[in-house]
Amino acid sequence: MNGSVNHEPVDVWPRSAIDRGASAVAASAPATLIVFWGVLVGVFLTPPIRPYTDGAWATGDLILQAMLGGVLGLLSRPSPAVAGTSLGLAAAVALQLFVLAGQAEYQAVVAAERSEPTWARATAGALIVACSAIASGYVVTHAAVIVRRRRGRHHPPIAMSAHRSGARHVVEVMTASLALVSIAGLLVGTSLVTTARSAYVPAEREPTINVELLDDGTLAMAPESVPAGRVTIVAIGAPPLDYLTLVGPISASVVEALDVGAAINATRLGPGYECCYWNHRLRRAELGEPGTYAFVAVDRDWEPPSDQAEWEAWDGSEPISDVLFFDVTAAEPRPGLSTEAGGDGGTY
Repeated sequence: MNGSVNHEPVDVWPRSAIDRGASAVAASAPATLIVFWGVLVGVFLTPPIRPYTDGAWATGDLILQAMLGGVLGLLSRPSPAVAGTSLGLAAAVALQLFVLAGQAEYQAVVAAERSEPTWARATAGALIVACSAIASGYVVTHAAVIVRRRRGRHHPPIAMSAHRSGARHVVEVMTASLALVSIAGLLVGTSLVTTARSAYVPAEREPTINVELLDDGTLAMAPESVPAGRVTIVAIGAPPLDYLTLVGPISASVVEALDVGAAINATRLGPGYECCYWNHRLRRAELGEPGTYAFVAVDRDWEPPSDQAEWEAWDGSEPISDVLFFDVTAAEPRPGLSTEAGGDGGTY
């Protein structure tokens, strides 16, 4: 007996469900862009960059984030707003940490004030606070819009004027929103973990040098030896500290010249005179090579020649009031992952 068999394809997922899921994702796009650009620009305009420097926001930052949530309250329904806020914030955080980790590899002064493991916890808490601020602004604004709509004073915004759907559609939208929130959480968590292991976050036991410029122009410091690598330098003393310079690694001839206490001249002393990128306003420096280094204090009462003839005859020498030498030893290998970021985006 001949017969025909119907081989019609069977969709595992109903086409309508896929379309509605895609629509739910697309509906969150405006909120995603608003939060992404708002948080991205707002954070990069904070000096120092918050909350990544010390894991805290300023009051003005939270007010701006609440206003950002208020904008979402005017434009988005709850589910797209939740998904968009999560994705936008996660994208902004990932990009900001990517940039900071990359800069820290080449500039030792780009660094957080907290070390691990407190940095990751404090920053994660600050990001949760940011979400709460945005959510607060959204809830207040959205509730106010609903109240005014019910009173018939204004027409509802376009984003809120869609027709009501059935329970199935609501479940699909909520499922898509939760999936986007999960993806955002994974992105933020990965960014925090990788940045915590990059050069942006100081090692828990990073060496610290304390140097003090006394009233009489002499120097005091501790300790007298540190391992090579990145160090925190705390400079205190009588202002102005602009006369304090870090030099090294210096050769034996430069050590002898500085030890005499005569005037110093960067050109005459040669390449061994210059050091890393540091001044008293910066808390970190990178002592890249073992050797002898020195803090040099220029005489604060000295002024460059004002006479034209004397200025032309001046060789650039500056009288010094004191010099402190210290040793930089070979760096000891650190257990676990390296604290140095690799590439433009750190360990990304």
